[in-house]
This record gives sequence, structure tokens and C-alpha cells, in this order.
Amino acid sequence: TDSTVTPESALKTASQTLVNFFQGIITPQSAQSAQSANSAQFAKSSTPGSNISVEELDLPTRIANALVKAGFDTVGSLIATPKAELAKVKNLGAKSVKIIDLALKERGFEFTL
Repeated sequence: TDSTVTPESALKTASQTLVNFFQGIITPQSAQSAQSANSAQFAKSSTPGSNISVEELDLPTRIANALVKAGFDTVGSLIATPKAELAKVKNLGAKSVKIIDLALKERGFEFTL
């Protein structure tokens, strides 16, 4: 490790993550109980939706690639950026920002600025 966590702690965390994934396969949750479990996990993050990747928004490939190339990997980083600044990203413009805005609204997100 880079000394921010102990090797033992890193191994325990990785093992627990693996156990949680396999547990989901063995005993799948209903959509509603999974959503409530995920909402508790989202509450821990500073920005709602910060862990959802931009690719999951089902944007056109050109727009998704431009966002990732500009460093917008997650929805959290995307909604924290003003629309005017987003329109200045290479290969994006006002029309692309409208498409992004619609995709975010379909998922229940809105630009914070």
C-alpha cells in the first residue's frame, strides 16, 4: 500500500467487499430493499450520485467520451459544474449540455449551479 492504510486493513476491506458481492448473488434482494440499502450508502457520500459513472447515463457516445476525456468520470463531478463551463468542454456545446441535462433529470439529478 502507499501507507495510507495498513496492509491488514486493505485486505480486510477487500475481503468484505468480495463477500458482499457474492452474498448478493446467493441471496438477491428485491429492487425496493436494494434501493433502500443503496440510499443508505448514498447518504454517506458528500454529493448525491457521486459514485454513478457518466457512462451509466446512456448519453450518446460522443458526449460521454468528451466528458470522460475532460475528467468528468462521475455524476457528482458533472452536476457540481456550471452549465456554462460544461459547454466550454472540447466537443461539447449548448445542445450537448441540454442532452446531458435531460439525461440527468431522467435519473433524478440536477445541476447544483
